[in-house]
Amino acid sequence: MKRRRRRPRALEGARFDARQASRHEDLAADECRRAELAEWERIDRLLVAAAPGTVYDPDTDDVVQTELATEAAAAAEWEAAVREAQRIAARWCDTSPRGP
Repeated sequence: MKRRRRRPRALEGARFDARQASRHEDLAADECRRAELAEWERIDRLLVAAAPGTVYDPDTDDVVQTELATEAAAAAEWEAAVREAQRIAARWCDTSPRGP
């Protein structure tokens, strides 16, 4: 007899939240809730396609690694902009006239 694979609780919870939110106009437009549900459904599809007993590992998930690389690049860009602003501010402070 073939055992039926159980859905992850997080996926069921995300689906429940989406159903509940769809009943409330102010929550129905919540992009985060939809994105979370889509992500859990994507992980569920990965596990369905994987060998039995496979455990999800975000370190080997190409989508997660791409998102992390994108976030790291954005953070590096932000830090470079902050350093440049600090450099300009420091230069401006050094050349500003001093009091008597």
